[in-house]
Amino acid sequence: PNVVTVMQGGKAVRYEVTDPLLMRTIRGMGPDSFNEAIRMMQRVGGLLRSATVLNPEFIARTFVRDTVSSWMTSGQKITPFVDSAKNAVDAMRGSGPVMQMMMSGVGMGSYIKTRGKDVRKELTAGDGPSIAKLLHGYRQLGESSLDASRLAVYHAVLKNGGSEAEAAYQAQDILNYSMRGDYAGIRMLMAITPFLNARVQGVYKLGRALNGEGQDSRSVVARRFVARGLAMMMTTLALQAVNRNDPRYNELPEDEKDLYWHLFVGKHHFRIPKPFEAGVLMATIPERLMRVMAGDDSAHTFVSSLERQALDVMEFNPIPQAISPLIEQAANYSFFTGHSIVPESLAKQNARSQYTANTSIAARKIASMMPESAPDVLKSPIRLESLVRGYFGTLATLALQGSSRIAEAAGLTDPMPAMRPKDIVGVHAFYGGEQNDSSAYEETDG
Repeated sequence: PNVVTVMQGGKAVRYEVTDPLLMRTIRGMGPDSFNEAIRMMQRVGGLLRSATVLNPEFIARTFVRDTVSSWMTSGQKITPFVDSAKNAVDAMRGSGPVMQMMMSGVGMGSYIKTRGKDVRKELTAGDGPSIAKLLHGYRQLGESSLDASRLAVYHAVLKNGGSEAEAAYQAQDILNYSMRGDYAGIRMLMAITPFLNARVQGVYKLGRALNGEGQDSRSVVARRFVARGLAMMMTTLALQAVNRNDPRYNELPEDEKDLYWHLFVGKHHFRIPKPFEAGVLMATIPERLMRVMAGDDSAHTFVSSLERQALDVMEFNPIPQAISPLIEQAANYSFFTGHSIVPESLAKQNARSQYTANTSIAARKIASMMPESAPDVLKSPIRLESLVRGYFGTLATLALQGSSRIAEAAGLTDPMPAMRPKDIVGVHAFYGGEQNDSSAYEETDG
């Protein structure tokens, strides 16, 4: 059982592995062998993952979150946003340092398919029709949002006198997706739950940052993490003190308060994405505690926020993605927002009349074309839109909104409200407009 076979010079050579940890590592390499039911759920989860990472707003938010996270947990002397922005162009172009990192093993992390057709497919990914080239280039743009942060850490280590190997290791260690563990149950959960591996690695990295990295640098990394974390916490609490009496902030949905820092400049509302793990620990939880102590939040709101962080922000939701949207529909409850999908004000309405000003025209039209025999989830525009978003993420919302605009231009629908700056794809990731489109009061059931 501890013998591995390696091809050398066209011959199969057998080696005995005496190190138990090395043997566990070897066994954990390569693709997992799941039964057909698990593979089906893996494919469904992959739909959401693929659709999400193609969303331009996701790419923009990821750049911000990864920049702050790498500054917090890497322990390197980097300037947030400035260093990542400097390296963004190199990351997109695949310049020399990027190639050097890749040759050192830095990347998104996965097993490599070595069959001829798979190798050809990878090498010719950017060839063929122009649409295929555009899609390939767009995906590279998405990956470069993380590579920019990796490059910032890579250069910081080299500038500090570190070796190429150390620089590559630290760059990969921002979030090392190649680590999956060897426990079959966890690997199965990671396969069927989109982004679970990223969140597990994020928590693991956060824990190591709190404890320090290695024997020599432990105190340095931990000290920098605490100092930077306290800076984030104090900035968050200062901003909360400014916003706590602003009705525009108090009317925001609770999940918006947890996911973003909100700035109100005159009539304009700006929002900055919080990093996931470090943001939960050093920003959202202290912010919520402050609101409870000040009497702005109830204990129930605080507990609901913690549940939301654990189940959705940290992706520790045990429900497979293949059935999660269906369970939400059956319960009329969104795990992410913590509110009913169909608000109480619309619950008694006919299914076809269940929509708000924010429901896309496309969803309303599709729901109106459903036969009477169709289930309510397909006849209700607000539920139909929620179901589609559950499987295809916010990219589905953008597609529905885009379809609505196309239908309007073709004269197939009544005129829609004029497009505002916040409605522009990518802008909404950071700009909330001049007034809130939805509020906590609108979404609360009582």
